[in-house]
Amino acid sequence: MAEDGERPRKVRRLASGMPKLGRMITVCVGKGKKLRNFYIHEEKLIDHSDFFKAALSGDRWLEGTERKVSLPEDKPDAFEGFQCFLYSGVIIGQDPAQIELQKDGLTSDQEYETISNAWVLADKLQSCSYKDAMTDNLAIKVVAEAAVPLDMQNVFADGTSMSVGMARLLVDVAIRHWTVQGFEKLDLDRAPKTFVRKLLVGLAETKDRSAKETPWLKEDCHYHDHGEDKPCYKTMFTY
Repeated sequence: MAEDGERPRKVRRLASGMPKLGRMITVCVGKGKKLRNFYIHEEKLIDHSDFFKAALSGDRWLEGTERKVSLPEDKPDAFEGFQCFLYSGVIIGQDPAQIELQKDGLTSDQEYETISNAWVLADKLQSCSYKDAMTDNLAIKVVAEAAVPLDMQNVFADGTSMSVGMARLLVDVAIRHWTVQGFEKLDLDRAPKTFVRKLLVGLAETKDRSAKETPWLKEDCHYHDHGEDKPCYKTMFTY
């Protein structure tokens, strides 16, 4: 209660200024003992995922009427990162102190696997915003830790368009920073032919370029997939 002569604090606000997030959707991720339920506002899912936009479109799909979507083949830990991104626009990274670099400057630390899993999930959910955020996250990690991912080329399968931002970034990093040891460790039996072919072409094209050229340091959408019909994820979070 306010004292005499003081005006009471305003603790109420008009609801008209609040964002409309819609109803809560239950997303069931995983199966068996690893099954986890996530509760997310409908508008968040629709804004960031064409997959959820289609699944929740009225009576067209069962998911749209039950307000529940099942993703039994996906990993709950990976989806938890997506949920965090939907509400904050933030990617949770690994503490650099936990990473041990090899003498040749290469690394296969666990965070690269986390980024790979997150990007694959984003691709499945048709979320350009999350894909672009994970691509930027990888670029920042490479620069901050002076570490080069060795086996992330496996995030995209043969037939993946090389116009995909993550694919182009991985090729550019390999071309400019892989050492002899890095190429020796490349598993040609597992590496997608698309990646190997583009890597060879890129090496030929960059023979006359500066080895210090780092296009991933650009402050633009150089490696983004959103195109002209979707906003950059950086403009979708204003808080």
